[in-house]
Amino acid sequence: METPCNILVVDDDRLVNWVVKEWVEAAGYKAYTAENAVQALELLRSAVPIRVMVTDLRMPIFQGSELIREALKIKSDLDIIIMTGNAVPTDNPGGYEVLEKPFHPTDLKAALSRLCGSNEISN
Repeated sequence: METPCNILVVDDDRLVNWVVKEWVEAAGYKAYTAENAVQALELLRSAVPIRVMVTDLRMPIFQGSELIREALKIKSDLDIIIMTGNAVPTDNPGGYEVLEKPFHPTDLKAALSRLCGSNEISN
């Protein structure tokens, strides 16, 4: 049985977290949320098999770029989607997917499809 494509959504804005989680689940994936880098790293260290992290770049405690570095130390095969309401990062050595806020749910679905393929939540 193929491992489900579980998605971790990280944003310090609770509304953004909720909306993006709803979009992820509407696209057929299982979503988890974290409001900061500390929560995200705890979840990545847990038994939950996260495959893709969708993260904001500007957050308190850790910036998104720091979170990405630390997350990849925990799970080196983690796929990343960056959400940003600021200028698109010119330094993107990982070649990560970038979604500029505000983005449309179809943009997120397309990015997830590229990283995960089509997916259905498995119980």
